[in-house]
Amino acid sequence: MLVNDTEVKTQDAVYGKTEFIQLVGLTTSEVEAVIADPDNNIPKLIQMMTDDGNPDLVTDMKREKSYM
Repeated sequence: MLVNDTEVKTQDAVYGKTEFIQLVGLTTSEVEAVIADPDNNIPKLIQMMTDDGNPDLVTDMKREKSYM
């Protein structure tokens, strides 16, 4: 999933605006939930990950827990 970078904020420069994004790894069930209802499940997923102690949405390649 692509999200706005949690640490580097949008920057305005001479040639325009630069926005930084980051990739967040998802489990299969999370991908299925996002595909089924992206408008509701993406914000819910981000909130659940943040509330579970991952405010920077860092991907843990060994994560087995699914939030959806």
